Amino acid sequence: MWLVVVNPKAGMGAAASLATQVVGFMQSRDITYRMISPSSAAETKSLVRESLQVGEATRLLSVGGDGLFHLLLQFAIEFKVPLAIAPGGTGNDFYRTLGWFNHDLTDYLEHLNSAPPSLVDIGVVDGEYFGAVLSSGFDSVVNERANTLSWPKGPMKYNLAIALELPKFKPVEYTIELDTQILQVEAMLIAVANGSSYGGGMQVCPDASMKDGLFDVMVLHPVTKIEFMKVFPRVFAGTHVSHLAVEIVRSKNTYLRLTLPETKSHGKPIVTLQPAVRIYEQVIKHYQPLGMVKPDDYLFLPYINDRHYAHWVLAFYFNWVLAKTDLKLGPHGQERSLYSLRHSAITFRLLYGQGIDLLTLARNARTSVEVINNHYASSVTGEQNIALLQSRRSKQ
Repeated sequence: MWLVVVNPKAGMGAAASLATQVVGFMQSRDITYRMISPSSAAETKSLVRESLQVGEATRLLSVGGDGLFHLLLQFAIEFKVPLAIAPGGTGNDFYRTLGWFNHDLTDYLEHLNSAPPSLVDIGVVDGEYFGAVLSSGFDSVVNERANTLSWPKGPMKYNLAIALELPKFKPVEYTIELDTQILQVEAMLIAVANGSSYGGGMQVCPDASMKDGLFDVMVLHPVTKIEFMKVFPRVFAGTHVSHLAVEIVRSKNTYLRLTLPETKSHGKPIVTLQPAVRIYEQVIKHYQPLGMVKPDDYLFLPYINDRHYAHWVLAFYFNWVLAKTDLKLGPHGQERSLYSLRHSAITFRLLYGQGIDLLTLARNARTSVEVINNHYASSVTGEQNIALLQSRRSKQ
C-alpha cells in the first residue's frame, strides 16, 4: 500500500493541489493508498513510523517540498521501502534530478505504478541521509537568511538574501580529504553533490549522477564580489563550471584531515568521522564574523591565548553538560571527563568500523596497538560484532 504524505503548505499551496491529482490517479487505477496530511514534522514522523512498523505501508510517496522528502528518506532507508516524490515544493530538486521535471505528472505516476523500484546513491552526514546536495559557504549563509525573511515569497527571497549577505561575506578555509587527493583550499562555496541541482534548479554539479557511486565536489575559489555576481547566475544553466575559479572533483567520501603536533613518536595526520565535518563548518561559521578563522587561529576558543586555560574552560562546560544530563558517571560507576570523548570515538570505530584492524585504528588515534587492545578493545565482546564474525568474502 502507498502511504501518501502531503504537506499542504509546501510550494505556497501547490502541494495541496498536486495531492488531488495524485489521489485522483490512484483511484482511477484502483491503487491501494492512504493519504495523511500531518500538521507538523513531529506528527509526520509519528504517523509514518507507526504505519511502517505495523506493515501497513509498503511504499512512500512524498507530496511536498525537499524538506518533506528529506524527512521521509530517513524512514525509507530505515525500513527498506521504496520512496517516490511528487513535485509540490518550491525547489523540487530531487525530482528534477530524477529527470521527470519536464514531463507530465500523469506519465510519472504511470511509471511509479508499472515500473519496479530502482536503487540510487544516497549520502550521509551526521547520521542523516541526504539525496541531492550538501553545501557549505555562501549558499548556506544565504539559505539561512532567506528562511528568516517573510517577504518576498518564493525564489525571489533567495535573491534578496544574496543581496543582503554578499557584501559582508568572506571566503572560508577548508581541508577536505578525498579518495585520491587532499584539498586545502580557501573557498566561497563548496558543494558535495549526489544530484545535479539544488536551490530550485541551480545546476551546481551538472554532470553529477545518482547512480555512479561518486560524489561530485564543487569548489568555488575566492573571487571579487563583482566577479561573483557574474558567475553566480550561470549556475542555473550549469555553465559556471567553465569559470577558472570553479573546480569539481569526484570522490566517494568526504572527511576532515587533521595535522597535529607530533607526540609519542606519532607524527602522521589523522582523519575524522563524518560528523566532525559538520561541527568544523559550524565552528568556522561562528568565528568568521570575528575574523578568527585564519590558518594560525585555534579552532576552539581562538580568543583565549592561554591554551591551558582554554582547555580548562572546555572541560568545565563539558562537565557541566554531563552533570545536567546525568551522564557524569558511566555504567560501571567510573567518572567521565573530556578525555572520555577519545575513548568513545575509538570504541565506536571498533564496534562499527566494518572490520577495521587495530594497527590502522592505532595509527589514526596516534597510539599503539597494545593500548588499543588493553584499554579500549577489552570491553568489546564477540556478540557485539557477530555480523562481522559470520561474514564471508564476496567472490571477485
